[in-house]
Parts: sequence; C-alpha cells; structure tokens
Amino acid sequence: MRCNFSIYRFDPNIDKKPRYQEYKIDAEPTDKILDCLNKIRWEQDPTLAYRYSCAHGICGSDALMINGRIELACQKLVRDFKTGHNFVIEPLPLFDVVKDLIVDLEPFFEKYRQVQPYLIAAKRKSDKEFIQRAENQEFIEPALRCILCASCTAACPINRARPDYLGPAALLRAFRYIFDSRDSITDKRLEKLDIEDGIWGCKTMWWCTEVCPKEIPITKCLGQIKRAIKQKEKEGTMPEKNLLAGFSFFSDVDSDTLDAISQKGEILEFNAGDVIFHYEEPSTHFYGLLEGEVDLVLVFKDKVLKTDIEYEEAIQATMVDEEKEIIVDTVAPGQVFGWSSVVGTGKRTVTAECAEASRIISIPAAELKAMFDKDHTLGYIVMKRLSDIIARRLRNRTDKLIETWGEAFDIGSI
Repeated sequence: MRCNFSIYRFDPNIDKKPRYQEYKIDAEPTDKILDCLNKIRWEQDPTLAYRYSCAHGICGSDALMINGRIELACQKLVRDFKTGHNFVIEPLPLFDVVKDLIVDLEPFFEKYRQVQPYLIAAKRKSDKEFIQRAENQEFIEPALRCILCASCTAACPINRARPDYLGPAALLRAFRYIFDSRDSITDKRLEKLDIEDGIWGCKTMWWCTEVCPKEIPITKCLGQIKRAIKQKEKEGTMPEKNLLAGFSFFSDVDSDTLDAISQKGEILEFNAGDVIFHYEEPSTHFYGLLEGEVDLVLVFKDKVLKTDIEYEEAIQATMVDEEKEIIVDTVAPGQVFGWSSVVGTGKRTVTAECAEASRIISIPAAELKAMFDKDHTLGYIVMKRLSDIIARRLRNRTDKLIETWGEAFDIGSI
C-alpha cells in the first residue's frame, strides 16, 4: 500500500529554520516504521539523518515522535497507526536537534550520571559471590528493563518547565540501586534526591509510564523513593540536609565533601536592590542562592545597545557609544553564580543585583579551590564548571546578537 511520510528536516549547517519534507513509499502493514525510514534513506534521500542500531527494541536509540506520540521506530508497525497511511515523523521533544531526527542526548546522560548509576557495595573480606535476596530482586526487576531511550524524559512536562530536574530516567536508575540490598550508600542516595530538582520534582503525572516502550511502571517506582524518604524522616534517621544539597552544581560531590564546603561558607542576607558584587576582575567568591532572586547585569562600556525595549527584542536595536546595562540572566534558588575570567575585562563587566530580598551562601573561591586541590581532577571539574555555567548562560542569551553584529559587538569571547 502507498504511505505518505512528512518528516522533520533540519541541518544547522544549511537551514535557517526547520521544515517538513514529503515522501511517498510502498509499504506492507507489517513493516516497521524504521523499515520505512530505511527505505526512504536507501531509495530516495540518503541525506536523511536518524539513529538506530539493533532494530529490535534493545538499544533504545531510535525513539521518535510518530504521529504526535513518542515511540520506538523499530517497535511500531505501519498497521499500528489508524491515520490513513499518513505519518508525521519528528525528533524527540525537549532536546536540541543535531540534524533531522537526531537530538543531542548529552544533557540526558549528564543527569543520568549524577545519580551514580552503579552498585557501591561495602568492602567484604569474603571471596564468595555476593548474593542478592530473591524478594529484593523481584522488587527492582521492572527498573532493570530500562534501555535509556529517553522517551520518558522527553515526555515529562516537568522537564520542560524545570531544566535542572533530574527526570524520570535518572530517578528510575536511582531507584534500582536504592532498593538493591547489596548497595551500601542507600541513605546518601536518598539524601541526594531529597530536593525539588530531585525526586520531589516528580508530580505524579504518569506521562513517563504511558510512553515507556518497556512498560515499566516508572511513576510507581519513583513513588517508592518518596515513600522511603518519608519513612526515614518519620523514624528520625534521615540526615539533616546540607545547605548545598539542593544545588545541582554539586550533584556529583559526596556528602562529606559537601559538609566541608558548607563549613567554609558564610550566610549573607540582602535587600531588594542591593548589589552583591560589581567586578571587572574575576570573582573572589563562589555564591549560591538559597532564597530570593538575583539579576546578573552585563555592562558594556564602548559600543553598546541603546534600547528601552526588552532584551529579547534587542535584536532590532541600534549601536551607540555609551554605557548600557542589560540583564542577561536571572538566578533562582538552587543555582550558583559568580564572575569568571572567561569573559575578561575592559569593555564589559558584570553586576549581581538582588531583584528581591535574598539569602546567599558565600564561599571564598580560594578556599574552594584549595579544598579540591587534594583531588586535582575533581578540583578542575568544579572550578571549571562554575566558569562554564556563567559563560553558557551569557552565551545562550547573546547568540542572536553575536549572529547579527558579530565582531562589531565585541562579545565573541563570551
């Protein structure tokens, strides 16, 4: 039978904006959607880009939006869709498109790594096999079916509203080890997830469960994590939260190190309108926002924007020679901020100003660096990450300006 495919196309090296391209092929009702994509690529358009590997629902690499629903292309047949042989194929939502139907899954796997997705067993003197109890294995069995296809995370509406939320896939993997009787850091795992961007980000909407190609009861599994935390609190065995525990910035730092960092910090309180820092040099402190809201304001001293309109509309503004301030980012509780030499000095500086009354933990950058110098790898990661976060925030908000004015605006190094 004749089938019509409307496929999302976008090549950032060529296209200015996405488009949909139409293809017509002959297919059987028992053909997989992946078979149809292969037929289009092999017989009509070799430039079409998409991911697949095993083609049997094991690797999880071919998750797509098919007729508005997230599915694995290798698991769905043409006859499964009652749309008159018409198909609209799109990339997974939430993630940035690399090309056509391929998305950047690095943010997905970065969050996955944050939950320490591996068994951490206590040291044992015995050389014998470490047996797991049968009832324990049965309890975590559903989570073992996860193939990391990212369907649940892409479907979750909370991930779209809260970019720092770990997401159902990472939390499901955390569930798998929290309830593994052989793991030795269950309490620490629970403590790490006991934050708004952790397990409490889940609002029990069930979308993750509905789209899971392996029919894992994800929402129920996440509910077990919530129940375990509440039970620990009821028993009084849940450790007191560290002030920095809610910062995703420190998600891969162990609790002992986190306690040591907090002891170096000082809690500061500011009123609305107070300036926290105004540096032309790299910041001497690390700042973490506990409560309130802080604006990062970029100040240009030479050629700057002259506009009374919102920043998002500044692309239409003109350039003049005078000092001008632009709010480039708003820091929310649980986020870190500071100033770094990645931006440099001279024509631009940054001011951090409280948009409302705020509580902030301030840690001398030198203390933080000295603490991590004992582990040079971790020290490099932490200090560099602070710089990268600031640079990425500014870059995301200034890309359009760079594209329009380029070197004339002199912000290419941000």
